[in-house]
Amino acid sequence: MNSHTLLVANTRQTLRRFRALLGALVVGMALLVASAAVVGSQVVAGARTLDSDSSLTSIELLGVAPSGTPRELTPESLEEIRALQGAVEVVGAASVGVSLSDPQGGETGDTAFDGVFWAMPRFSWSQPPVVEAASGWSADNVLGPGQALLPSTYLGEDLSPLVGKTLTLEYTRRTGSQAGVPELMTIEVVGVFDNTDPKRDGDSALYLDVGDFERVYASLLGASDGRVPASGSYNAGWVKAASVADAERLAQELTDLGYYVNAGGGEANLPPALAVLQQVNAVIAVSLGLFGVGIGMTLAGTWSHLRRWDVGVLTSLGWSSREIMRTYLAELAIVGLAVGAVAAAVGTVLTVVTGVVAHETALLGSGPTPLLAWPPVTWLLGVVVAVPAALLLGAFVRVLRLSRTEPDDALRRID
Repeated sequence: MNSHTLLVANTRQTLRRFRALLGALVVGMALLVASAAVVGSQVVAGARTLDSDSSLTSIELLGVAPSGTPRELTPESLEEIRALQGAVEVVGAASVGVSLSDPQGGETGDTAFDGVFWAMPRFSWSQPPVVEAASGWSADNVLGPGQALLPSTYLGEDLSPLVGKTLTLEYTRRTGSQAGVPELMTIEVVGVFDNTDPKRDGDSALYLDVGDFERVYASLLGASDGRVPASGSYNAGWVKAASVADAERLAQELTDLGYYVNAGGGEANLPPALAVLQQVNAVIAVSLGLFGVGIGMTLAGTWSHLRRWDVGVLTSLGWSSREIMRTYLAELAIVGLAVGAVAAAVGTVLTVVTGVVAHETALLGSGPTPLLAWPPVTWLLGVVVAVPAALLLGAFVRVLRLSRTEPDDALRRID
């Protein structure tokens, strides 16, 4: 008898006879695939939500510390920080006193212009939001040379009417000890920011383009080329990390390098319900694996009786125990692969349907579900491989005993 013909015939018979048990395994594995995909997409959405939260990916460095002397934030040290893995943007910061005036002599700002503004570099990822912007300029835009943001109110005066106007900014260039000369810069007010919650910068902050701020700060330090000298240092520094995980790592790395980390790099986790569901998903995977082994054992009990007569005939025809065992294990492996492939396909369809139905729905406190949440390839391959492995594991002992059955015992009816 041809082993290939026997294998095909027996495989068809097994699939047909045990379709109920195998169908249950297909459903269980398909649900596992869909569950893994949905939870995985929610984990990704949750991680993106965390990573897009600037407060969780920003690190503040200070040039002074409550105790001890931290490393200075010099231009050279900022370059060192920029070279660290995960550091997306690094900005040196300080506060420089400046004054404003309106060359056109408008009434708006008269009261506010009597006060002192504090010029700082603008990095929107860790500063108050813009509440009103000039036409053609978005709050998401980076300030360009000659552009500035004013506080929405100052000294009781609403500064939003100044949006779109051109003002004169006056600052000081140091010429010696306790000596300096005024310098002028023309700025365009492209927006006002919310200073009702002043955060760290106070209610009189004035944000400049990073390059313009460098020019103003360098002048205060006595440099005439618009660049902070190597001997100069910043009062503070801000680091934008690529992700929350990078922020945590960078905060520790910067501390180890001797910098004083005042804020940032705090631990952030996925929503608790989603974290629990991840664990439940792992438990389901293990349970279904054991379920597959159990089905293999159950199937093997009935299946071995079904194949007992065949073993007697094959042994009489000269088949060795090894050939019989190899053929029957191949049969179960093919059945398992078929079940695994069908489960992977059904699970993929369920995943796509779930993604379409739950599109843009925030599940379990995470981000919105994407339109197409494809199952992880590792899960699909795992299911295709795990099902035959579970069946073979559950049936191996039975197959081994069956292949060693003597012909006269195998051909004797068990009634």
